[in-house]
Amino acid sequence: MPHFNSALLTLARESREVLQSDLSQVANIPQTLISRFEAGIAQPNDEQITVIANALHYPVSLFFQE
Repeated sequence: MPHFNSALLTLARESREVLQSDLSQVANIPQTLISRFEAGIAQPNDEQITVIANALHYPVSLFFQE
């Protein structure tokens, strides 16, 4: 099973110039949880990954690259 790449979440978010708080509102995911995803402390589920990818206008597959 592919592993979620937390560093690519940070890169994708920053490349779109989106703050964690803004992504939180659009994706309806608590900012603290987004922070934990980016730090690699927590892993998003499939639904959360899809919502985040859509909010940032990137394909879900981006977050599973090495």
